[in-house]
Amino acid sequence: MRSHGLTALAASLLLAGCADVWGFQDVILVDGGVLDATVEDASGDVAAFDGGCAGDCDAGAEGAVTDGGQSDGPVADSGGQNDDSAACLGPRMECDGGCVDTTSNASNCGACANACSTSVANAAPACVNGACTFACDSGYSLCKGACVQLSTAANCGSCGAGCNPDSGTPVCAGSGGAYSCVSGCPPTAPTACSGGCVDTTSSASNCGTCGSACSTAVANATPACVGGACTFTCVRGYTLCNGACVDFNTDKNNCGGCGSAHACASGVGCDGGTCTCVASQCPSCPLLESACCKSSTACGCGGLLVCN
Repeated sequence: MRSHGLTALAASLLLAGCADVWGFQDVILVDGGVLDATVEDASGDVAAFDGGCAGDCDAGAEGAVTDGGQSDGPVADSGGQNDDSAACLGPRMECDGGCVDTTSNASNCGACANACSTSVANAAPACVNGACTFACDSGYSLCKGACVQLSTAANCGSCGAGCNPDSGTPVCAGSGGAYSCVSGCPPTAPTACSGGCVDTTSSASNCGTCGSACSTAVANATPACVGGACTFTCVRGYTLCNGACVDFNTDKNNCGGCGSAHACASGVGCDGGTCTCVASQCPSCPLLESACCKSSTACGCGGLLVCN
């Protein structure tokens, strides 16, 4: 491509009869690949070819010279960046190489990198309509600004419904997902802990024994108890992958699946579980070339018309 361009330029210079050329000032491809050029002579004047002007072509020096030698005005300089604003469809936007919904993404809530947090116990940060809030962990319900289990003597079946020892029903027990105050614990939850009947083999607040609460440092996960031992489970929208909870829809290292086989190439983001090129995230290119997307899943380098 470059050799062909130089040959075409030499032909244009020869036809124009301008042998006294010192250096190229600008070369662009227009009109479907026809070569236009402006060159600077020894006096610093500018000459245009392929139907352009010769001598003082100030307009050509300032703007793009097209057939007829007329300037179409200044050419906007992209600064080596391609316009990839349409790569993410609203309300999603590009954040760290991926397309995320900033109205609901807790790591990018309202804006990129605006991560939500919460000090509420038994809750996880959440993003609703672009504003940070919290959501109670699985098995917990919102009660007076806190996340509580509706299986305790203080909140048995509903928020604020307490069990009364004086009435002979001091503990809270459940059956089929419904809880009520009873006189003793049933076989399905045989251990009384803080006024509630629990199964210590599966209770994250009483794992193995009363009061032994599970916790986890894994992002996008909640504590869990399995067989009387603490572990964790991924929150909704995230999947366990190599010991972490990841979003297969936006994680460019695990795009559409878990592991290196699903990693996107350098500069390519993850959108909806598919690797998607974002030009501004592509690696830098050699001098006189700009980063671009040669396909929907691969970066490239090129000029105004060609991306290789």
